[in-house]
Amino acid sequence: ALVSCAVSLASAAAVALGAPLAEAVTLRVDVRFDRGTMAREIRFEGRVSTGAAGEVVAVQAKECGRSRFYRLIAGTRTLSGGSWALDNETGGVDMFNIPANAYFRARWKGTYSNVVLVRVPLTVWARWNPRRRTVRVTLTSSGTGYSFRGRYVELQRDTGGGQWVAVRRARLSRSPAGTFVTTFRVPTRGLTLRVFAPDATGAPCFRAGASDTWRS
Repeated sequence: ALVSCAVSLASAAAVALGAPLAEAVTLRVDVRFDRGTMAREIRFEGRVSTGAAGEVVAVQAKECGRSRFYRLIAGTRTLSGGSWALDNETGGVDMFNIPANAYFRARWKGTYSNVVLVRVPLTVWARWNPRRRTVRVTLTSSGTGYSFRGRYVELQRDTGGGQWVAVRRARLSRSPAGTFVTTFRVPTRGLTLRVFAPDATGAPCFRAGASDTWRS
């Protein structure tokens, strides 16, 4: 199943800086993330306040937690009415050039839009060993180099109706393979379980993520 994340903010940057109201640009970022294939679909869109067609709009990115500077990732021209859009499906955006977790902004005529932070979910793997009654938990940083050492994950139990309650917590340690791991022991049989990594574990650059479920 696809996990959808949509962020929309209107720009007031030009007004705050004392620039004429006629020169403002907005930015909206829509992201769909497929946990199964680790693939993203991303779309940038907005509007320039003059409503003119043919205006050049650039999209810039700054990688969350790893860079101090923005860099150009894509550009396009506005359509009639001043709207503009870029996405990877139509070839306007090179997905390999976009960091997984980043701050994005649009630039038009020296005016910048609002900044939008996009965070992908944490990838949580749970490997259940029914003989030992243990589950081995692994988190990856998706090649970004972030460290989750010392942060925690929760073993959760399904109480019905889509409600999950915490059974216990454990801290993550770094493995020789560069992933982050911990182990839970589950002596009770017949439970529907998952491992959940909250926003606090992924902050500031990743958002909460959960493993697949299993029966103990």
